This record gives sequence, structure tokens and C-alpha cells, in this order.
Amino acid sequence: MPLLEHISLLFWMLRPRTIFLRRSSRAMGDNLLLSTLLPALRLRFPRHRIVVETAFPELFRHHPHVAWATRAHWSTTSRHLKPRYRVLPGEKHSLYTQLAHSIGLDSASPPQLTLLPREREAARRRVDGTYICLCPVGKRGFCSNRKEWGCDRFQELVDQWDGPKFVQIGSPVDPLLKRVHDLRGLSLRESAALLANASAFLGLEGGLMHLAKAVECPAVILYGGLVAREVSAYPDHVVLASTPSCAPCFSSEFPLEPCEGMECMRAISVEQVAAALRKLLDACTK
Repeated sequence: MPLLEHISLLFWMLRPRTIFLRRSSRAMGDNLLLSTLLPALRLRFPRHRIVVETAFPELFRHHPHVAWATRAHWSTTSRHLKPRYRVLPGEKHSLYTQLAHSIGLDSASPPQLTLLPREREAARRRVDGTYICLCPVGKRGFCSNRKEWGCDRFQELVDQWDGPKFVQIGSPVDPLLKRVHDLRGLSLRESAALLANASAFLGLEGGLMHLAKAVECPAVILYGGLVAREVSAYPDHVVLASTPSCAPCFSSEFPLEPCEGMECMRAISVEQVAAALRKLLDACTK
């Protein structure tokens, strides 16, 4: 960590009217969800500055309620707020509400990422015309394969699609689909700008779902049965879920083992996803 960043953190810690909002994990989605608490924090502490301690400071750049965002951290003050959520199989309580209540707030707002006009314009120059952002791969560490619909079925969807072109975003090490515009490996803000200009996002429950919501991009999200939609789905997203007897199976208490059957994801057909995406695009153009 650069020395200058620690010196800057010390500066903020010496200012009595500063609130520190601290990440609870290194997952991009969990870090972005800190933004759901900022409007309520601003109302609770109208004269305080808010410093966000996060693994992804770029997510909070230009945010109207954030004085500074940093990767640095010294746990030496009671002004540190570390929101948490706990999800067990069968959980029905929203993780957004849990995050808010864990630090004494009444409610949470949708996530927000503030883009500058020049960032949106740079995204427009990358892709001509209308397009749909797509990411066929989910977070495989903690959840193993349980968020996955399968790159083969994403490819089948792309092969039969006759609508706007697909732009693939995400990690540069993700498998690249054929017949898509490859924009993997961009920064989070560059990917967010692409989402902000896109007609829709198609992906899995997780970080990019939250990023799409943060820039108000319409989305079709393949949930399967890992978690109940009440836990993390956004009301204006199209959620494709199924609930076999083993679902939901997610737990935030321990890493999950691979699922051999993936019955919940197998129940979502390529035709069902294509129909949901067309319906969403039609609704957005009316």
C-alpha cells in the first residue's frame, strides 16, 4: 500500500466528523453493495464526511456522498462501520436490508456508480449501434459451479440470436464465445460505461448483476436455484429461476462443493432465455 495513501487515511481519521464504511469481503459485488448504504448514511450524518474502505476504490469515484475511497485500513476507531449479511439455505430476508440493519440503518437504496459523460462517450466509441452486454461465467471460487448456466448454452443462444449484437464483458481469462464482440478485460468503470449504454445485460447472479443495476441497465439474470430471488434480486430485473427440492442451497457461512446435477440451471432452456431477452428489449423500446 503506498505510503501516501496511509498518510491520507491518517488525515481523515484525525477529523472528528468522518464516518468510515468498511468492506466485509473482497468480492466486487459485496464492495459495490456498500453504495446501497450511502444515501441513508448521508441522512443519518448530514455534516460528516464518508470514507469508504474498499477493495475497489474505482467503484466510488465521483460518488456524491463519498469524500474518499481507499484500500487502506487501520481499525483504530469506533467510527468504522462494517456492514454484514448472513444467508443460509432457505433464507428469505433481503441481503440489502440485512446490510442496512447491521449498522443501525432503516433501509438501503439501489447500488449507484457515478459515471462521467466522457466515460460514457468512450464506451460509445468502442461499440457502434445497439448491443447487449453478456457475461457467461460467474464467480466460481466460493460458490463453485453453482452459479453456472454453461458456456455451451450461452453459445447456443448467441448462434440462434437474430437481435442486437452481443458484447462479452468480464475477465480476460473467461472463455470467449464465438460471434460476439470481445471486450473482456476492461476496467470496472469501462465495463460499467458499456453497461450504461447497452440495451440490456444478460448474465448470472453476482457482481456484474449489481454493476448493471448501479448504472440502470435492464437485465435478464439467470438465477437457477442457488439463492431465493427475495435475497438479492432487483424488482426491475427479469429473473429466471427454478426451485427443485434441493434449492436454495447457498450459504454464506462456508464455501460450497461442486454440484454434479445442477438441476436448477438445467431447467432453464435456451428458448426461455431468448424469449425473456426479446420481451425485455420490446418493453424497453416502448
